[in-house]
Amino acid sequence: MPRPIKKRKKKKEITEERVFSVFETLQNYYENNRRFVHLLAILAVGLILVISFSIYYLKNRTQKAYTLTYEGYKYYYRLYDASSLPDDEALKRALEKFQEAYKNRPQARSLYYIALIQMRKGQYDDALKNFKTLVKKFSREEEFLSLGLYNIAQIQLKQGNREAALKTLDELYSTAKGYFKDLALFESARILEETGKKEEAQRKYSLIVEKYPSSPFYSIASSKIEKKKKDKEKKK
Repeated sequence: MPRPIKKRKKKKEITEERVFSVFETLQNYYENNRRFVHLLAILAVGLILVISFSIYYLKNRTQKAYTLTYEGYKYYYRLYDASSLPDDEALKRALEKFQEAYKNRPQARSLYYIALIQMRKGQYDDALKNFKTLVKKFSREEEFLSLGLYNIAQIQLKQGNREAALKTLDELYSTAKGYFKDLALFESARILEETGKKEEAQRKYSLIVEKYPSSPFYSIASSKIEKKKKDKEKKK
């Protein structure tokens, strides 16, 4: 049997009367709520202006921060026309540029160089404070987290606080990835040796040999372990 032919439903056409009715409704609403509509319009325009200004302001500050950071690099590494400057003057200008960059837009990189320059200039308290801020504020940026912890340990050593340095290096080992783990072990072993804790130092060297065979500290750690074995054999 032939299938029954389905009748197509006619689409509802938007008549002129319906359009006029909607327009009339909106016009009546406007007439009865003029102040409210004007207020909404003002708020909408104001919001658009605020958003536009914020985007422009942030973009401008970001660009300025990048420019200042580049100038800081130039003075820190004494590139181009900065190569003729004395060390102290180059560091002074680099510090100023990185501080301005950080003021415009706080970033891990500029704060790291601020602390690094302060450390090179012997301003250990200021450098320590900024490295700790770096570690706390930018903990998700792994590279700068590791660099910050390593330099904190170095300052603590310079200040004669070996126990604090060992704790910081332990934190570095537990949070770092790749190169910094074996570095943390090696630095810890070196401090432990200097303080007479040779057995603990040997455990650190052993970890380097076991876990990081491609480490630049592998040969030193291995020789330390071999020396320990030979010393034991001599005593027998």
